[in-house]
Amino acid sequence: MFFDRCFLLVKFSTLDDSHGIFYADGNNDYVEYKKGKEKINDVDKLQLAAQAICLEKMYQIHIEESYLYYFSTNNRILVSLTD
Repeated sequence: MFFDRCFLLVKFSTLDDSHGIFYADGNNDYVEYKKGKEKINDVDKLQLAAQAICLEKMYQIHIEESYLYYFSTNNRILVSLTD
C-alpha cells in the first residue's frame, strides 16, 4: 500500500476488517498481528499509525483507534490514533 503525498510505503501482513474497516460512520479500526511480544519502544505503534494514514487516504475513512495483537503473549493492546 502506497500513499504518495507522504512518500509512505507500508505492507500489511494481515488486515483484519472484522470490526468494519469501511463503516461510513467513522467507527473504523483494525488489528495488526505481531509474532513476538510487546516492545519497550513505540516502533510497533508508529508502524500502526503509518498504516492508518495509508488506509485513511486510500479509502477515505477515519481511524481513531486500532489494535496490536501479540501472538507470543496472547495480548491485544488498544492504540489511540487521534493524538
